[in-house]
Amino acid sequence: MQGAASYEPFGPPADGLVVCGPYDVPNIGCSNETSDADAAYLNAVYYAVSSGPNETYAAKAAGILDLWSAGFKGYRDSNSPLQASWVAAKMVRAVELLRGSPSWSPASHAAFTKMMYALHVPLFYDCLGENGNWQLSAIEAMSGIAVVSENATLLARALGFWRARVPAYFYITPDGAKPFPLPCGAPSTTWYK
Repeated sequence: MQGAASYEPFGPPADGLVVCGPYDVPNIGCSNETSDADAAYLNAVYYAVSSGPNETYAAKAAGILDLWSAGFKGYRDSNSPLQASWVAAKMVRAVELLRGSPSWSPASHAAFTKMMYALHVPLFYDCLGENGNWQLSAIEAMSGIAVVSENATLLARALGFWRARVPAYFYITPDGAKPFPLPCGAPSTTWYK
């Protein structure tokens, strides 16, 4: 169970590469990485809300994050930006909840941040024009990374993407006869009217 302090993390594949193709073909470490990210986040939540707080949960969350910081080498295949976004968004929530825990050291924080900037951010630093799901997931991840690393420039970039994507993603009558065009130089809209 992912929310248990007894959860056994998978960690990165032996070569450190997570390979995520369309519709999970191939799926080399993708589901395992997602499971570990869920477990890190849930254990961090339990740590934050437990009376005490309970360092057992913090230690589990920190251990999972440390495992990925130490052994992860990158992504391969077409769904890499989406996988990187989904996982980063969960992991950074765990990091934020662990602030102040003795289980989450400055060295762990530095290693985690380094991994995020080296292996996640480059996959979604530029606007993802595939669809709103990809771009909004990337925005969530980018803004979370910006918060845990206290990077105002990266946060401003994420907010800029958000301000461009939301009007194109949610079409309401006051927008006029047509939805706003997609950002990223995409030729049309995702609305079919």
